[in-house]
Amino acid sequence: MCIRDSINAEYGGFESDNLGAIGGLHSAFMAAVLRTMLMVLAAASPTHGDGFIAVSLGPYGGINGGATTGFLLSNQQASPSFIALDAGSLVSGALAMIQREEGLQKQCNGYKSPSWVPSGPAPDDDRALSFLVNRTEGAVVTHAHLDHTAGLVMASPNLRGKLLVGSNGTLNGIRDHLFNNVVWPDLCWPSPTTSSTRETAAWVYQSVEVADTGPLYKFKTSNIQVLAGWSVPHTEPTTAWLVGTSYSGQAVLFFGDNGPGLVTTAQWATHLHTIFTDSCGSLGSAGGRLVAIFIEVSYPSGRETSSLYGHLTPELMLSALDSACASCVNSLSLAKTHIVIIHRKPVFGSTSGFNASGAAAIEQAIASGMSASALIAAQVSGLLTNSRPSCLATDLVPNWLHLPEQGQILNLTTDPAPVAFVCNSGESSGSSDNGVTPGRILLVTIGLALCVFGAVVGFHYLPRELLPRNRSTDDAEHSPLLEFLSHTKLNHPGPKLSPHLHQDLVAVHQVTAP
Repeated sequence: MCIRDSINAEYGGFESDNLGAIGGLHSAFMAAVLRTMLMVLAAASPTHGDGFIAVSLGPYGGINGGATTGFLLSNQQASPSFIALDAGSLVSGALAMIQREEGLQKQCNGYKSPSWVPSGPAPDDDRALSFLVNRTEGAVVTHAHLDHTAGLVMASPNLRGKLLVGSNGTLNGIRDHLFNNVVWPDLCWPSPTTSSTRETAAWVYQSVEVADTGPLYKFKTSNIQVLAGWSVPHTEPTTAWLVGTSYSGQAVLFFGDNGPGLVTTAQWATHLHTIFTDSCGSLGSAGGRLVAIFIEVSYPSGRETSSLYGHLTPELMLSALDSACASCVNSLSLAKTHIVIIHRKPVFGSTSGFNASGAAAIEQAIASGMSASALIAAQVSGLLTNSRPSCLATDLVPNWLHLPEQGQILNLTTDPAPVAFVCNSGESSGSSDNGVTPGRILLVTIGLALCVFGAVVGFHYLPRELLPRNRSTDDAEHSPLLEFLSHTKLNHPGPKLSPHLHQDLVAVHQVTAP
C-alpha cells in the first residue's frame, strides 16, 4: 500500500481499478527503473568535470628525437577535444598511443581502449595524423627549445588553423628560428613573409602576456583556459602555465623546464614559492582544485648545481613539492593532486658533473643495463615513498605519482586507482587506465542490484487478479491480464502503455502461462 501510494503521489495519481493500477503502477515503475539506470550509468562513467585525461606524447628531454616533451590534455571524457602542453612530439606521440593501446588489448584480458583512440584498417601513421587533425585544438608552449617544439614543425604540413599559445618571447623565437623559410617553410599566421590566412595556416599565433592572474586565453572547443603564467629560470625565457576549466573548476600546473644552475638554488626556490602561492591562492579562493602538477626531473641524483643548466634532480623535485605544501597549506588542499614527472633525459652521457655517489649510481645502472630515464624513475619513486611531502596523498606511490612512457594515457581523476588487467606476460597492467576503477565497478554493482530489487518489488505488487492463474492451456489466453492488454490502445482514454511496455507484458504472460 505504501509503495503504491507513493507512486500515485509522485506521478499524479491513478484510478483504483485494475486497469488504472497496472497502467499507473507499471508506467511509474518503469520510469523509476529507467531513471535509476541512467543515474547509475552517469555515475559509473568518468564525468565531464572529474579531472583530466592526459596523453604522454613524449616524456623525455634532450636526446630522443621521437619522444621529447609533450602532453595532450582534456577534461572531456566521452569525446574529448585536446590541447597540447608543449609539443616536442606530436605525430610520433599519437602513433605511440595507438600502438600501445592495440598492444594492451591483445596482451591484457579484459582491457578495452577508450572509444576515442583511433582504430581500424588505416595505416598507423594515418590514424595518428587523423587523430591530431580531428581531436586537437591547439598547443600551449613553455619555451622554444626543440625538445618542446619539434612536433609543431613536423606535423605542420597536415594541420590547418591550430592555435599556438605562448609568451611573446617564446612565439618570437619560434617565428624567427623555426618557421622562418630557412629551417622550415613559414606555415604560420600572421606572417610577413607568406600569404597564409588564419584558415590555411598550420599554426595561428596567439601571444599572451605572462601574468599571475587571468584568464589569459580560452580555447573554444576543449573548454580549457590559460588561467595564469609565470616566468621560471632556464637558459631562455620559459613559462610555467596554469591551465584548466576555470579558477572555480579544475586546473593543472605545467612547469616545462626549470631549475637552478643559471640562478642560485635560493633564487629558484623564490620563484617556486611565488608560483605555488599565486596558483593555490587563486584556485582556493574560488573553490577550485589543482588536479595535477607536471614537473620535470632531468638528471639522476648527484648532479652538481653548476651543471644543471636550469633543470632538476629527484632531490630538487622533492624540494619543489615541499615548497608546494608550504605555499598552499592555508589556501588549497593537495591531498588529491597528481604528480606527473616529465623531461627525464634518456641517456647518461658521461659521469662528468656528478658527485661521487651520483657517479657510482650511474655506473651501477649502466652495468645492469638500466637506462637513465629508468634510473631517474626508480630514484623518484624511492624518494617519494620514503620522504613523501605531508600534504600529498598518503598513497602517493603508486596511485598519484606518474612516470609515464610515450603513448601512455593517464586518467587524472579523484579516483585514480586503475583496475589491474591480467596480461599474457603474466604481469598485471593498469598503467594505461581506461577509466574503470574499483569504485566505479562497486557503484555499477550496487545500481544493478537496486534495479533487480525494484523489478522484484514491482512484480510483487502487481494486482493479484491480473496475474496468470493455474489453469488449462485452453483458457490461459482468457486471463484478465491478457484481456486488459488486448483492449488497451494507445488512444484509449485513461491509463496508456507504450508499445514497448505493452509487448513486454505480453511476453511475460506468454512465458509464465502454463
